[in-house]
Amino acid sequence: MGHNGSAAGKSGGRGGSGFGGSGSYAQLPATFTITAGGGLDPTAVSLPAVRAVKFSIVSRDGRTHHVLLRMTAGPRVLTVAGHHRATLVLRGVAPGRYVIDVDGLARGLVLVEGTPAAR
Repeated sequence: MGHNGSAAGKSGGRGGSGFGGSGSYAQLPATFTITAGGGLDPTAVSLPAVRAVKFSIVSRDGRTHHVLLRMTAGPRVLTVAGHHRATLVLRGVAPGRYVIDVDGLARGLVLVEGTPAAR
């Protein structure tokens, strides 16, 4: 996907937003940034349950990284080019704890709480 990184869904397909379609979503309170050594900043984000979440990650160390978001519905995979951003729009995210792996190591967590509001 050029300068924005690439995203692959459970089926292995590729796409700009991961799950496409229009509509509103809740943006995470912070973008995850990959730092030197593959660490994440911040290491954890907590948010209320919503219909969809915009998940963004940036590589600041100049290296390409492989990111895996471990979801109950199946993993979501992103490849983030050095000094670029990759984004997924995740729909129907159930409450839970979702681990973020960077290059095969658990580095962060997304905690989704509560029940999605009806819209």
